[in-house]
Amino acid sequence: GDELPCGSTAVTPAFREDAVTQNQLTVVTVVDPASVDRVRAVLAAIDSYSKRLAPPGSLIGVSTIHFVRWLLIDQGRRLMLISDYDGSWESYIDEFAEMILSGLDAIWETSLGSPPDGARDVPAFKRFLRSHQVPAEVFFAAYPDETVLNIAADSAAALSQG
Repeated sequence: GDELPCGSTAVTPAFREDAVTQNQLTVVTVVDPASVDRVRAVLAAIDSYSKRLAPPGSLIGVSTIHFVRWLLIDQGRRLMLISDYDGSWESYIDEFAEMILSGLDAIWETSLGSPPDGARDVPAFKRFLRSHQVPAEVFFAAYPDETVLNIAADSAAALSQG
């Protein structure tokens, strides 16, 4: 059923968080086999929106994301999220739940073990994500103290000077 990819580890995911300004998140869930096409459609819609309608430097109002990627792996059997973001894990998930609640529900409601109320039940949703989080063996940030907002400001300043 709902396989927990990280299983029991001696090092909790929180151990590697908040060492620098940026953090990483990798989550792997098992997708209901009958819902793989639905997940693909949801991801395609999010991709289209993010490329065509989202303001620069923001994904539907979440402006702490350096990057986020959702992908189906193992012939659609699993869904993987990979993201680098600014700030704490707690604030990142809170911001996602506040800004794109319906998107989170559409993405993960087909994953086995997803809470019945989805991201509306933020504590249950956080437990779901934590239980499917895979700690990074290596996390490298070229500019570990730079936030998305700092990078955007520096880029805008460089453009105005050039």
